[in-house]
Amino acid sequence: MRHHTVGQRMRPIVAGLMAFGLVAAACSSDKGETTATEPVASEPVATEAPAEEPAEEPAEEPAEEPAEEPAEEPASDSPAAVVLAAMGLDGNEELGAGATWNIGATLSFSGPGGFAAELEKNGIELAIEHIAAAGGPEIVVEYGDNATGGDPEAAANANTNLGEKGIGVKLSDFADGLGAGFPTLAQYEILTLDAAAGTGTGPGVGFDLYWGPRALTPFDGFPGVMGYVAATNPDATSMAVLSNDAGPANDFNAAYFEAQGASAGLELGFIELIPFTAQDFSASIAKLQAEQPDIIVLDLHFGTEGGFFRQAINAGIDPSTIYSTELTGFSAVTSQGAFDEAPFVYAGDYAPEAQDNPLMNMVAAEYEATYGAPIDDQAARYYQATLLLWELYMRTLANGGDVDSGPDLQASLIEDPTFVTLWGGSADSTETFSFDLDKHWVDSYPLAVYSLEGGVNTLIATYDISIDADGARTADNFELAS
Repeated sequence: MRHHTVGQRMRPIVAGLMAFGLVAAACSSDKGETTATEPVASEPVATEAPAEEPAEEPAEEPAEEPAEEPAEEPASDSPAAVVLAAMGLDGNEELGAGATWNIGATLSFSGPGGFAAELEKNGIELAIEHIAAAGGPEIVVEYGDNATGGDPEAAANANTNLGEKGIGVKLSDFADGLGAGFPTLAQYEILTLDAAAGTGTGPGVGFDLYWGPRALTPFDGFPGVMGYVAATNPDATSMAVLSNDAGPANDFNAAYFEAQGASAGLELGFIELIPFTAQDFSASIAKLQAEQPDIIVLDLHFGTEGGFFRQAINAGIDPSTIYSTELTGFSAVTSQGAFDEAPFVYAGDYAPEAQDNPLMNMVAAEYEATYGAPIDDQAARYYQATLLLWELYMRTLANGGDVDSGPDLQASLIEDPTFVTLWGGSADSTETFSFDLDKHWVDSYPLAVYSLEGGVNTLIATYDISIDADGARTADNFELAS
């Protein structure tokens, strides 16, 4: 079993990783049995020997060998080949072929996050298909609804269902129903990966068996935005932030926004708190027009950043002053075409078509061919998280652990917290990210700043989020794109 080191950043794509499908040595040949062709009758029948030999002649033997031919191997650009290469697998590991592995996925099929659950499910199912093709186990998912936290009992019931069925690992979203599922995932010791909300900054941080394999919004996008503003608009001195009302977390967020602004020489003028489901931004826009900050930073979710951008343009606000800490797929709908009128600059890990690495290119193409639409941020994150689960499955088998045990799987994660990611990389290599073993959020993750215009995302800067021991986030290795 191979392991990654935290310092390992790039994974070269190596040709010929398809050995996982080869049949073991060639079978013993039938040619040794042809000694029966010796004459056994008197000399007159010797002339008939040639007529009796076709049944034993070697001409039929090649027809028995196709199962051993390399044609059985997947093409080097097949999904299975790309996945194996990206994960650094050569087929010699115990991949899980022939086994069935039951996992859970408690997603927000209802409630305000309902639009995302089907996209997340698509990403999971596509990854499961590719894992099986690559020689991994048949993964069977028990789905449940966490109701986006709108019904606390829903998340608890979904976890109880998994626990009673002996399922020890699952994917979740929106902080397992905004924290409602935490008691039962602890009770049944279910390892949980939340690829939508991550760990957040509340009770999920460091919670046993709960991990966030994604950049945190807005905390990891903010340093990228500040780096881009400092590099391209050095005369800016003032900033306003529009942030969804996070209740008890608002004070923490405010302190973070102020510190980030100061790092780029920007004074935080005000924070406008906006309900998650808001659609009318007229009051906020009026305040922005009165205060006239140089920079407007959006910390908005559920696609509402698109709605604000449309209304801001209609009100005459200069769109070049607007930056976002993320972009969700649904924002293209709420923007009502505004992204076609002016560039929308944002930071994050999205923009699959701007990620020029073999894994993301393959996943994006396969997703569109399968579902008839471009892959979005949620689907991509859940594809990535499903590969992570398979990695843990293989490590746990190699360690002699139980793949249905949340604690055993978590032990494999803690042993080596580095995994392949769809983001970053180059045309011929993928990249990795790593977890902070104390906080359970990512402490190293390739991110970027993009410009969306006319339906096309353009990469305009790259950076790697880095988090120190005190939790301070910085945009390491920030670089404007050429």
